[in-house]
Amino acid sequence: SLTMFNKQKLGADGKRVIIECNEDTYFTIGIFRGSMIKEAIFTGDMYMIPNEMFYDCTELESVVFPENLTLIGEAAFWDCVSLREVNFPKSLRSIQADGFIGCKSIKSIILPEGFESIGDTAFAGCTSATEIYIPFSGSYKNNFSFDAEKGAYVKTGHKDAAKHEDAYPDDEIV
Repeated sequence: SLTMFNKQKLGADGKRVIIECNEDTYFTIGIFRGSMIKEAIFTGDMYMIPNEMFYDCTELESVVFPENLTLIGEAAFWDCVSLREVNFPKSLRSIQADGFIGCKSIKSIILPEGFESIGDTAFAGCTSATEIYIPFSGSYKNNFSFDAEKGAYVKTGHKDAAKHEDAYPDDEIV
């Protein structure tokens, strides 16, 4: 049976929300839009973070992703300016356009092995990033997916990745 969540059902206390999911869980687009939560913890089965789920949650500092997550939707974490750390699960395969745009406090972006695609401007505005790892087994294109601190260390597993001399002077293409 389909379970639909809204803010009242989730019971966010203003600081932390625990989101229990199963394969039939459905969230409305932008369910937490503009909320002042600081921590989000996913439990259970959830394969996709919906579009705009945490859009403009400027107080959000940390997220614990579900272990079987494969997709992060468009603008899911748009302007979560306090989000400092993202630990992606090994199952993650895709981040859609604008996924983390404007998350200026993120220091490290390590995408898991087997990651396949990243949308345009997915990490644009993540200007505090000092370490980025892109293991693409799929296609890679320079689509302005990343902004980083000048001198950021960027490593990619794709042999055709372009070295961006201006933004990433210490890139290592492996």
